[in-house]
Amino acid sequence: MPTNNDATWENPYYPFTKAPETAEEKKQLYELIHQEQQQVHESIRQSKTHQTTLEQAAKSNCADILLESLDCQSSFMKSLKCAELSNQVLQCLDFNKRTLKTLGYSIHLPPAEQERLLSKADEMYFNQTSSS
Repeated sequence: MPTNNDATWENPYYPFTKAPETAEEKKQLYELIHQEQQQVHESIRQSKTHQTTLEQAAKSNCADILLESLDCQSSFMKSLKCAELSNQVLQCLDFNKRTLKTLGYSIHLPPAEQERLLSKADEMYFNQTSSS
């Protein structure tokens, strides 16, 4: 697979020096393109999985505020408090997603390490909101 240092953009037939002429060369080029497409799709899938994982982890850290907000939204007494709770939920989720990403949280980590990072992010959020 070409790297950023290759002159790939100057030669669309990479790794060939010119357009493939034989059926075998065309097949090789097709297979290389197909392989690169699969790698790109896998990379995108992993990225989406990582984002979903961060979102789920952040939701578990913000569950108390999220539940309180949902209770408020379902009641007949929608008020300024509901809007404030919704804001707190968004801030909590955003803070936790960013923090967990920075801490290197991943589903590929051992469960004990995942739990340690969740607790650390939760503690950091608590410290931030306590000092505000």
